[in-house]
Amino acid sequence: MWKGREQAIRLLRHEEIDETELDRVRAIFRPEWADYQARRPAMATMGAREFAAYFTEPDTIEGRAIEVVDAFVGTLAGELGLIEAASHAAETARLKLAR
Repeated sequence: MWKGREQAIRLLRHEEIDETELDRVRAIFRPEWADYQARRPAMATMGAREFAAYFTEPDTIEGRAIEVVDAFVGTLAGELGLIEAASHAAETARLKLAR
């Protein structure tokens, strides 16, 4: 996942993603993010208490902005097929080493 996200960030930095594609991914991301925000409080109370911190909302505006941008980059990487491609490349490399 990290490799795919890294590639998405590079593409964003160099403005190599078409605005139409960004709009398409935004349309996917917004309802998913809203759904996550709605379920977040319940998720914080499920399971082991040590995982509650993962669902705690950041205290600052900067923290919230970082969180939402990070989530969008993950969605973008997934929608562009970057995570799948990086995963495939890693598996191919692993198999070559195993031979």
